[in-house]
Amino acid sequence: MKKRREMKNTIEIQHIEYTELCKTIRKRMTNEIRAHNRKMIQKTLEDNKSYKKAKQGLATGKSQIIALKGEDGNIISNRELVIKRVEEFYQDLYSSKVQITPPIDFESTEENIPSIGEDDVEKSLNDMKRGKAPGEDGVL
Repeated sequence: MKKRREMKNTIEIQHIEYTELCKTIRKRMTNEIRAHNRKMIQKTLEDNKSYKKAKQGLATGKSQIIALKGEDGNIISNRELVIKRVEEFYQDLYSSKVQITPPIDFESTEENIPSIGEDDVEKSLNDMKRGKAPGEDGVL
């Protein structure tokens, strides 16, 4: 892998040699991963532990946050500090900063609101223009 990094950083890359080296590295990595997975499953079965749990642990695509940018802009790579920063972020995100006004007492305001009768609704419907649809704002 060191040779591949060196070849990638050079201006003149021997394209064929580089691609062959990459193929070899990918094949070797695949074989090593398979050997590791077989070894872990074998150990799990010998220790009489859960095969399903072992397979879940070896599943590909399982990712973790390895680094995170802090509030001050510095990169945090310590696992405990990353967890602490994530907790702070979500606490700040979900904590309410809005001042809630007290609810309106509808019983006291009902006296001031006039009732709407059938004749009021009928008059409003008759006053509407015919053949018109409401616009984006919902007003005819």
